[in-house]
Amino acid sequence: MQRVDLSGAQIRGALCNGSRMRGVELVDVDVSGELQNVVVNGVDIAPLIEAELNRRMPERARMRPDDSDGFRAAWAVLERLWEGTLARARSARRGAHGPTRTPGNGRPGQGVS
Repeated sequence: MQRVDLSGAQIRGALCNGSRMRGVELVDVDVSGELQNVVVNGVDIAPLIEAELNRRMPERARMRPDDSDGFRAAWAVLERLWEGTLARARSARRGAHGPTRTPGNGRPGQGVS
């Protein structure tokens, strides 16, 4: 593509492997996804992004274990995070629809979540 205006474009699920951008302007751009070997103005930014994400969530670094103890620690982190996710989903569900109910028992809060 040459001389294309992508201002305001929303690109989802795109593969850009091996892409080259020259003479581009990136202002107020939000990128989310897997970054590897992403070079901006001669600097590979992927390791910088990894370091910042790990700084923001130290447990994230544990998700790349290289031994059995590391895998056990990672699994414990995943279980704890998943419980938090389920609790938020249950809370949101109750907030949107009132207490959950299981067919047949009629008791609030005892539904299958």
